[in-house]
Amino acid sequence: MRTLTIYLSEDETLSKWAVKQANSMLNDRYRLVHLALDMKAPYHTVRRFIAGENVALEIQDKFMQLYLHRHVYADKWNG
Repeated sequence: MRTLTIYLSEDETLSKWAVKQANSMLNDRYRLVHLALDMKAPYHTVRRFIAGENVALEIQDKFMQLYLHRHVYADKWNG
C-alpha cells in the first residue's frame, strides 16, 4: 500500500490545491486537451476546472485519480 500526504496552507482548500497542481502539469507539449483526454472528461469542463470555476465533484475526483496514478503509482504509469 502506498500513501500520499498533501500539506495545505491555512487558507488553502483541497480544490484550490488540485487546480494549482493541474496548472503545473500543463506545458507546451502537454496541453489542456491532453489533460482532458487523460481524465476522460469533456474539454470545456476541464477548462473551467483549470480556471478555478465551480465544477462537479466528479471532475475533481477524475483529476485526483489521474494525479494519484501519476505520482503514487509512478512505476506503473512509466511502464
